[in-house]
Amino acid sequence: MVASTSQLKLSPWYKKWWGIFLVICFFPILVPFLVWTKTSWHKFLKIGVSGLCLLFVVFGALNSANSRNEAGALVIQAESLVTENKLDEAMVLLNKSKSLVNSSDENPAFELAGYITKFQSPDLVKNTLVNMSDSDFSLLQEGKLESSFIGHKVLDTLFLSKLRDNADQREVYVAEVAELKKKEEAEATALEEAKAFADREKKIQSQFSSWDGSHTNLTKVIKESMNDPKSYEHIKTTYIDMVDYIIVTMEFRGKNAFGALVKNTVRASVSLDGEVLEVIKD
Repeated sequence: MVASTSQLKLSPWYKKWWGIFLVICFFPILVPFLVWTKTSWHKFLKIGVSGLCLLFVVFGALNSANSRNEAGALVIQAESLVTENKLDEAMVLLNKSKSLVNSSDENPAFELAGYITKFQSPDLVKNTLVNMSDSDFSLLQEGKLESSFIGHKVLDTLFLSKLRDNADQREVYVAEVAELKKKEEAEATALEEAKAFADREKKIQSQFSSWDGSHTNLTKVIKESMNDPKSYEHIKTTYIDMVDYIIVTMEFRGKNAFGALVKNTVRASVSLDGEVLEVIKD
């Protein structure tokens, strides 16, 4: 029977902290020796510091090895639990192993935990059945399919069992995925259209002055045809969107040939890039 997390026999506390005891015992043993040999305190400090450093190095190395051994034992226990399909319990042990040796290159717990996470993915069965070829699906129903979907022998066997249990739902899954894909495509199209519309509106609005709303290029055309361009006074500008172009209507004041200030209205077709195509006469 596989031991649970609480039943794992980890190293006794004194194996983890034996180095501290060595440090505590170091000076009581060393001091009488130094007094007996009449060693100076200067040399004593050098020897003491060197000894402490050596002890801590040895202690660190042994403690690291001890952690690796514990991490490896936990992975072995987790593998046994996977065989029994006790995946949640296995993940508990793997997480503990990863806390002891937190390196995916040195601790196989990371790889095994990744396999379990993939196996437990809620949409993996559905997506696998949907994307499976008809020939593979037939082999699955006959119990002859030997493909690897997880990358772990035991989990692949369990996953094939899950696929067979859900095989009768394949048509439902295919319809669900098709509907979801259709919805996603519709949303993507709507976003593209909204972006295109926003870009188009931005291009049109850029043709008009942010100060008084007049159409910049049409204003130039109007001034070029006036008797006194300096007398130009903008009143109002509106436009109608004709899809391929816009029709701009501008009201303004200006002096005529007799010097009188009169009100005028000009309409023109303008491209989406702001070019005045034609001045429309009533």
